[in-house]
Amino acid sequence: MRRKKQRIFLKSNKKGNAFIEVLFIVLVLAVFFLVSLFGNKLSTDINTQIQQDSGIANETKENYEDFHDRHASLFDGLFITSVILLWIGSMIAGWNIETHPVFFAVMIFLLIFGFLTFMIIGNTVLEVSNSSDLLNTSNNFPISMWFWNNMIIIISIITSSILFVTYFGANK
Repeated sequence: MRRKKQRIFLKSNKKGNAFIEVLFIVLVLAVFFLVSLFGNKLSTDINTQIQQDSGIANETKENYEDFHDRHASLFDGLFITSVILLWIGSMIAGWNIETHPVFFAVMIFLLIFGFLTFMIIGNTVLEVSNSSDLLNTSNNFPISMWFWNNMIIIISIITSSILFVTYFGANK
């Protein structure tokens, strides 16, 4: 007799749950952005200390200065790339899920409550990034800040595309 694997959070028989997919996207992006933001703040502090230390070689100072200058733009680009790749991945996953279109109304109802959660996460990220300690650092991430300022519109587009592909795709 074979035992079934038990999952704690996501059951394997759940199909077409766009709310969970979009919540996962928002949480991953929030964590990625906050880690990038704090990493850039830490890099700025380290760079200041390295530049002031007379015992460190000039070549090392120049190398770290170059790394520090590229850090924000690199992670800002990675952020928008992550948004696009997670969106595409969720649409592909939605395309491969077989579900009945009648559940579309149920998912819309869930997403109304989901948008409240998304707004709380987005406002928390904006409050942290606009705090007095991180305001100068967050200005180095223009694409990410644009995303968080317009998150509800972007998440609405992502969600509607996932819902359309999941419930009304050509293979349904």
